[in-house]
Amino acid sequence: MKLITRFLQNPYVKIFVSTLASILFGLILGASHTESIRWLPMLLLFLIVVFGQLIDHFLYLRIDKQTPEVAPNVLLYVLEGILLISTIIFMFNSHWIISVLLVFYIVFIHVQYMPFKMTGTIYHFLLSVFFNGFMMNVIAYNSQTFAVTQTFLINTIPIVLMFIVLNLEVFNLKNIIINFKQITVFQRFPVVSLVVCALALLSGFYFSLPSSSYYIVQILFVLLSAVTMLPLLVKTQHEKQTQNKMNYIHAVTLIFTLLYSLSQLY
Repeated sequence: MKLITRFLQNPYVKIFVSTLASILFGLILGASHTESIRWLPMLLLFLIVVFGQLIDHFLYLRIDKQTPEVAPNVLLYVLEGILLISTIIFMFNSHWIISVLLVFYIVFIHVQYMPFKMTGTIYHFLLSVFFNGFMMNVIAYNSQTFAVTQTFLINTIPIVLMFIVLNLEVFNLKNIIINFKQITVFQRFPVVSLVVCALALLSGFYFSLPSSSYYIVQILFVLLSAVTMLPLLVKTQHEKQTQNKMNYIHAVTLIFTLLYSLSQLY
């Protein structure tokens, strides 16, 4: 268990794997409702969320942590270039409304730090949950099916709830690292987040019914997700532990998303 926890705390896992949580549910459900998987949009979305995450981390280091020496400008130019190219190619293969929504997501990645620095505010919290927990999954689903159904929108509720948990924890941990004044509700993470975690698991189980696997997949979804969430109750003692915990909660969100997606299918 310790070995798995250490692996999930790896920053590279957070950037290149855990970031898939914002599109994985939409991609899996979308691919299951189409005759052939559209690999190019899937690859482009992967590049968009990964390089968007890298840019987000870059700006966090330079602006929030004020450590520009570890984030050279040339790196930002390369990341922005790849993100821009991937986005343009994706937009050529998408409906214009989906393209506009994707542009809003790209804009959010940047304006959360400049010129309207929102990090650590309730506005940033709400927008982060909206874009990463809901909107990107809608875009991912549409990239495979060219449609968005009411059933799919309802089924994203557990994902949105899990992203609320993710952002509550990440906001709290970032505030600890950079000594920002914490918002009251974020200071009550153990109570608020545990309640939201329970709602995410229960709603995920409910929306996965009826089961075609004699409830085996649904039970595994609840049990495994609950077990991976337990380390979140451990309090951190120094900055390295805080950063590891931040990486871990991103990995937990991905595990929850993957298991819930399988629970939806089986």
